[in-house]
Amino acid sequence: MKKIGIIFLLCALLCGCAAAPTYETLGGDIHQAAISLKEAVVSVPQGAAEMAMEQGTYWVCDDFDLQVQILSGGDLRETVSALSGLDVDSLTVMTSAAGEMVRYEWVWTAMSEAGQMLCRGLVLDDGAYHYCLTAIGPAEQGEKLNSQWNDIFSSFHAI
Repeated sequence: MKKIGIIFLLCALLCGCAAAPTYETLGGDIHQAAISLKEAVVSVPQGAAEMAMEQGTYWVCDDFDLQVQILSGGDLRETVSALSGLDVDSLTVMTSAAGEMVRYEWVWTAMSEAGQMLCRGLVLDDGAYHYCLTAIGPAEQGEKLNSQWNDIFSSFHAI
């Protein structure tokens, strides 16, 4: 009898662990409610040249470039690979909460015709979409870029 009581208590404790999906009724049928697409917002340095591109919005700043994209949510591995060209297993991806979203952030280096580049990526995941911010600049300016990027990356959000 004690075993059944313990099992019942464990089951009761674990029942609230999963996130409950949101449902709505349409004509008597129950459907899972879609998460609406939000707008990605970022504070860009003054004087940055903005270019709207098929993949999102791109800014050329004095010392670095920024890009904002909104991708379909789901597989974070695919998104990180699309943004960085690298596999998630070769990166250290930091995870934190950002309100109702999950925030993923990482850095990497890459070689280009201009030399070694420092890169930083961020994904805000609302469960349906990935709101992405990437930055790239010369690695030799890493300390200066880090200072500028901290402000830019902390301003990034989706509304």
